[in-house]
Order: sequence, then C-alpha cells, then structure tokens
Amino acid sequence: MDNMKKNEETLKSRVKCYVASMLALMLLVNCDNNTTISWLGRSGGTVSILNDSLAIISDSRIKQICSGRGKSAGCTNSRHESGLHLVNYRTQKPELWGEISKDYFLAIRSSFQDSSVLIVKESGKKYSFWKAGQSPGSWKDWNWPYACGYPGNLGAVIPWKDDLLLFKNATWDCPNVLFDPASGKASLFVLTDESAWLKECTDFSYLNDKIYCLRLSSTKHLDLIVDNEFKEVLHSDSCGFRHSIYSDKKTVHMFGEYFEVEMECAYESRIYKVDVQENSFDTTFADFTIDGSTYIHHDYEVDYTDKF
Repeated sequence: MDNMKKNEETLKSRVKCYVASMLALMLLVNCDNNTTISWLGRSGGTVSILNDSLAIISDSRIKQICSGRGKSAGCTNSRHESGLHLVNYRTQKPELWGEISKDYFLAIRSSFQDSSVLIVKESGKKYSFWKAGQSPGSWKDWNWPYACGYPGNLGAVIPWKDDLLLFKNATWDCPNVLFDPASGKASLFVLTDESAWLKECTDFSYLNDKIYCLRLSSTKHLDLIVDNEFKEVLHSDSCGFRHSIYSDKKTVHMFGEYFEVEMECAYESRIYKVDVQENSFDTTFADFTIDGSTYIHHDYEVDYTDKF
C-alpha cells in the first residue's frame, strides 16, 4: 500500500513537472512569435572636416527589437558595428577609405588636421584615437572628473592651449572639460574670468594661438569674434540659419577653420570657412550646400545629417 502511495505521488509530481515545462515552453514560443529583431541601415554624420573637399564621417548599424502586440507593443534600438569613412563632401562619390569595427564606440566631433578622430567606448571609461587609413589605436584609461560622471555622448573635442584637449558639451553637469593626453587626467573647465565671453559663442575653435568664436545672433546673422574682439558678420540668404531655442542643441558646428551651419530649409546645411590669416570669413571658399543627400559606401547608405 505504501508503495502504491509513493508511486502515485511520484506520478503526480512528474505530471506537474511536465505541465510546468509545457507552460514554460508555450510562453517561450509565444514570446518568440511576438518578438522581432531587425537590423536597420547604417546612419551617422560628420566628425571631421579636413580640407576644402575631404571629410570624415562616422556611422553605426541599428538593431531594433520589437515585442508585444497592440497597446503593449514596443521597440528598443541599440547601435552596433561603428565605422569611420573618408569621403569627398563635394563630389559625394563612394568613400575613399572606410573601416567598420565589430564593436560600438562613440566617435567625437574633432578638428585634428592629421585625420585622427577621438573615439570613446560605450561605457565612457576608455578612449583611443583612430586615424584615417589605419586601424584604431589601443584603448587607454582616463581619469574623468568624478562629479561629471562618465560621458555618454560627448559633443566635440578641440586642440586647446598648452597641448591640452577641450571637450565641449561633455556632459550635462560638466559642459566643458579639459583633458591632458599625457597624463590621462581630465578636469572641469569653467567659463569664468577671461574665458567668460565664450558663453556667448554658439561654437568656437582654437587655432594659431587664437580663439575663433561663432555667434548666431539671429537667423540672418552669424558673427565672427576673435579673442573677444568682433570682426564681421556672415549674412544668410532667404533660407536663413537655423536657430535653436535649446542651449544643448547646436546648429553651428566648427571643425577647426571650417564650420557647418544648419539651415532653415529642410535637411539642409552648409559648409563655410574662416580665413585664419585675415581673421575674417573666407570669401574665396566656395560654400557648399548639403541638401539631405547621402554618401554611398559598401552596400549601405549613410545619412549625412542624422547626427545633428
């Protein structure tokens, strides 16, 4: 009798385990049926303008995971496989050079004339330099200010005084950060005293021991200020310069002596140049209009304006 009871309990236990297993399997199948994974196209934007025709763009591939049905449906996107590409922004023909990494990293808008781009791991804890035509350099640690937190999406980096680098729009709490590549130490850079005037700049660069500031005073006027001294005004045509009311949404982007301005016309931006010898806008440079077109490379299209 005891044996029969034991056998009956064992059978019940096995049936319960079987039913639980089947339910789990049904849930898993149901989840799989309601979940789709899609690899979208590559998209990116300009990270460096080297000269009157060449630029470097960065891009990455988007992975989209969608699940649920009806009101509970939702999608999440993540970026993968970052790449750098050397292109001719005037002809917009297929890329001159390009390489795609297996990993995702942040390519920071830069103005290094040797075609180097500063890249940062997604975690923000390591950085490196990647030069066009070469493979990425080895990852290095940096001592980022604790109060700032690790950067999630750095705005831009420019060469600064005393062989330092200046990160602009670094993080929400620390808009500007100075970085010493020799020591790997970063420190907060506050715009006060002699640098307080930079608060008026929509964007700025440091060239030939001078600070070149661009101030978007209206949709029709872009001011050039050099070392806190007003120089001249660039007037827009009927299209007008795009003026954002949000301080963290820049519509003027400097790449050393070159700068790109987003226009009021849809999906259009223009590239201009500063004459660093005359401290004026370069009237000999034929400004170039980007009207939402794309660079074609490999089997993908790279959206030029998506990054802004």
